[in-house]
Amino acid sequence: MANKTLSISVPANLVEFVENEVKRGDYTSASDFMRILIRDYQTRNSERWIERLVEQRRASAQTPANLIEQDAFEREILGHNVSEAAN
Repeated sequence: MANKTLSISVPANLVEFVENEVKRGDYTSASDFMRILIRDYQTRNSERWIERLVEQRRASAQTPANLIEQDAFEREILGHNVSEAAN
């Protein structure tokens, strides 16, 4: 996918923070820092969406048969059960 340029304005202290992260070698450039930050945000957002979906299904389960289906659903979507992970 072709890259596009996005210009942003940030306070000087944030610019200094990003520059220091790049100097430490954690990132190759300020653009690299922003790409990783945005991808991490996308991942966290997706995980929250999945968790909300699982909780909505759990709340709507009315019978033990549905709870069994719910467990299978959680394993398929998340790779684990939410209730097991909470313990």
